[in-house]
Amino acid sequence: MLFAGIVAGHLGETIDRRTLDFVKDFGLILFVFTMGLQLGPGFFAPLRQQSVKLNSLAVEARASVRDRLRSEGVDEHVGGINRFTSVADALSQHGGESR
Repeated sequence: MLFAGIVAGHLGETIDRRTLDFVKDFGLILFVFTMGLQLGPGFFAPLRQQSVKLNSLAVEARASVRDRLRSEGVDEHVGGINRFTSVADALSQHGGESR
């Protein structure tokens, strides 16, 4: 298809703009789809194997942020950041104000 386009362009053929846009978008869709088919299993296999480790790291990171906000006094100012309330929820309940 690429070579047909090169030959057509060399011979001076013009193609409607809508057709060009369609072919360009369709080519991109096919490219992304085939890359996903080829690389997807290799991407998700390590995630399945290390899911417990990655989830525990995410929980630890959230706990670290929560502890840091408490040490800075933000917890008292906003009205309680705990494991059931996210930082964003606490800020929106407080009206989005900061110190």
